This record gives sequence, structure tokens and C-alpha cells, in this order.
Amino acid sequence: MGGRLVGLYNPFTDPVTQAKQLVMLMYGMNGHVSTRAEVEELIDDEHPMTAADVDEVLDHMHKAIARAEEEKRRREEPIADYMGAAREWRDLRREEGYALTENDWAALTYSTKHDYTEEERALIESGD
Repeated sequence: MGGRLVGLYNPFTDPVTQAKQLVMLMYGMNGHVSTRAEVEELIDDEHPMTAADVDEVLDHMHKAIARAEEEKRRREEPIADYMGAAREWRDLRREEGYALTENDWAALTYSTKHDYTEEERALIESGD
């Protein structure tokens, strides 16, 4: 049974879906649910649980979803100090003995949600 349930968890989905999946896995239920009716339907079919148990499942799920939604919002928000992040990355690469490459710029663009202009790149690479 454990293998069947673990197979439903996908670490590459968005944080909200992950939260739903993990809460349901915690309670040994297949898939993820959103409403009391869906939880009660699963309980009738698979698990003997009381109304208090259902409330506990839903409480944990809603708390996990709220944390996941905050994490998702934070991940999608652009970094305000994108120049500082690029300078820190440049310093790290210099300590390793490397210059910034196109892959570095792609990673910085992805992580900061900012598309660096040629002027910004030149300024960062020059050390100013």
C-alpha cells in the first residue's frame, strides 16, 4: 500500500499541489482532496474516521496549503536587489576562479526574475 501512495507524490508540482498530496499521504489516503465531502467520501470507502478526524485532516490540509501558497507567491515575486544578487554571484564565481558565463546569467535571470541588460551585465562584471 505504501508504494502505491508514494507514487502519487510529485516533487516537481507547484507547492500548493505538493501540500495537498503530502497531507493526504500523511493520512494514508490516495490522491489529494479539497473539500469535506471529498474527505468523507474517501473515509466511507477506505478509512474508519470520526468527524473530529475529518476536521483534523482538513485543518492540517488548509494550514499546509496556506504555507504553500505563501511560498509560491514568494518564489514568483521578483527580487528587489537583483544587482546585489548578481554581484554576490560574481564574487562567488571569482573566488572559484571563474568569470560569469551565459549559464550564470540565465540562472540569475531565472532566480531574480529580472532580465539583465548589457549595461547592467557590464557594470556587474567590471566590479562596480
